[in-house]
Amino acid sequence: MTEAAAIARSSGPVTQARLVVDFQRLGITPGMTLLVHASLSRIGWVCGGATAVIGSLLQAVGPEGTIVMPAQSSELSDPSGLNCPGFCGDVFY
Repeated sequence: MTEAAAIARSSGPVTQARLVVDFQRLGITPGMTLLVHASLSRIGWVCGGATAVIGSLLQAVGPEGTIVMPAQSSELSDPSGLNCPGFCGDVFY
């Protein structure tokens, strides 16, 4: 789905703060272990994209929680060398 299509079907932008509240309402609590498989387009227009979704999940489970997310790479490359603004290793800033 294109960004324009996501914006058109959304009632407004989904922020990281809103996602944290939504995840808490779903029952996610600090210290939980989550197995996450998500479709960003089903969430809607997320300000910050996938990085914001991951950040909100990290906030919801807290430092004692664990998030497991399947990831696929067409090159099976080591992600440590990727340029990911807002995310370096296990630290969001």
